[in-house]
Amino acid sequence: MQFIFLLIILFLIGCVLYGIFAGVRVIARGVSSLTSATSNDAAPGAQPTPAAQRPDTEISPLQRNLNELREIFSLHRDGALTKEEFEQMKQHLLSTIAPTAS
Repeated sequence: MQFIFLLIILFLIGCVLYGIFAGVRVIARGVSSLTSATSNDAAPGAQPTPAAQRPDTEISPLQRNLNELREIFSLHRDGALTKEEFEQMKQHLLSTIAPTAS
């Protein structure tokens, strides 16, 4: 009887730990999506980042897409994006790159 109670307690502890892990993961995804959304719309009076200080004419659209691809790969590697989310974002990014004329 005591063994069954021990198993139930261990199961409950596992459930709580998994719930905490899942909650932290959801929060991390939300924060990363908020940060990427707000980085495009800088608040008035906010200090611009070094990348935002450069005019858009210095960075080609292809280089901008490559930088964004590196960012989403980094998020995927860090666990903020699932493989499916990463593949979907990558395909969308690659579809926006216009084919170059040879």
